[in-house]
Amino acid sequence: MCARYYMDQWFHDELSDYCTGDIPVSPVKEGRSDVHPSEKGCILEKVSTENSEQEIRAREVKWGFPSYDNKGLIINARAENIEERRAFSNGIRNKRCIIPVSGFYEWDASGEKVTFTLKDERLFFLGGIYDSFMHEDRFVIITCGANESVKDVHERMPLIIKRDMVDAWFSPDFKEVLGSEMPELTADRKYTQMSIFDF
Repeated sequence: MCARYYMDQWFHDELSDYCTGDIPVSPVKEGRSDVHPSEKGCILEKVSTENSEQEIRAREVKWGFPSYDNKGLIINARAENIEERRAFSNGIRNKRCIIPVSGFYEWDASGEKVTFTLKDERLFFLGGIYDSFMHEDRFVIITCGANESVKDVHERMPLIIKRDMVDAWFSPDFKEVLGSEMPELTADRKYTQMSIFDF
């Protein structure tokens, strides 16, 4: 599961170096800025230019598909069955995206908040899909089984798109990314404890 992530003060500059065009997210002046379900977050997508070239651009999209009964949000999609689920099949075939983050949070069985980051990286990428609902695009984050660096906190973790797999993610070969080995993450418990429901 991934229910909250954040951007830090280096996020904007790091992202500017990676994608083309304007960055729709305001720079974080100090500390970090959390993104919660139902809020808008930055996604990266590959688009065709007027010259028929491909480039990666950023835009803001709301996090969470509406649930079937319209009484909640679906914020994650499981990598293991994403192609079979009707809610996600169009997105995984045609509307794959990347969610750039500085880190994400998870809560262990005792309710303690744990911050996960990728060692030596100020910016890393989570796999996602988006789709349109009532003329509004929304995204979800794809999750997979947790690796050794996460599983003592939670059984699930976000699908991390390593930089050398970005092209594959946006290509017909995206399935190799869904089944790829996840990198080891760094867990930090020093930040103030907060309930997962505190948003």
